[in-house]
Amino acid sequence: MFWKYIAKLLILQSKNKNIQNNNAMKHIGSQSDFKEHRDNELHKAFARQLKNTATTDDKNFYTNVVKTPCSRFWVSELRAAEVVGRMRKGRPLSATVLPEKRRMYQEINTRVEAWMEENPDQPLIRGVEAVVWGAAPEFYMSPETARKNIRRILAEARERRKG
Repeated sequence: MFWKYIAKLLILQSKNKNIQNNNAMKHIGSQSDFKEHRDNELHKAFARQLKNTATTDDKNFYTNVVKTPCSRFWVSELRAAEVVGRMRKGRPLSATVLPEKRRMYQEINTRVEAWMEENPDQPLIRGVEAVVWGAAPEFYMSPETARKNIRRILAEARERRKG
């Protein structure tokens, strides 16, 4: 039943956004629907950290940026549902899942389990949606990735100002 529901969501998403079903999951190099929102929050976290620190050369600077709480988990509901569904069946996460994402999925799974205990009559996807759209304790991104993203964000902002 769960996977039929996911399939229906994929079909609806495909019709609503004119995308192919195989693009609904995260693949290397793919862009997420929330990239701009995440980038805005990351830039704000960077700016707040910069106010508290004299330089970005501090080895903990980007670690502190990525440990900033966020408005949501930066993963699609469908991808999170797929991973949580596998975890609930006892399947381990792929060895290729980065440590930060592994921690994120474990946190999402823990929260979904608690949500499901409070809402036993609801489908799993509803719990995943509620958790993913809820506040996240951090960005679940490596400091190196944050540094690269911040540099890209700042470069894009400079280009927009130029013209």
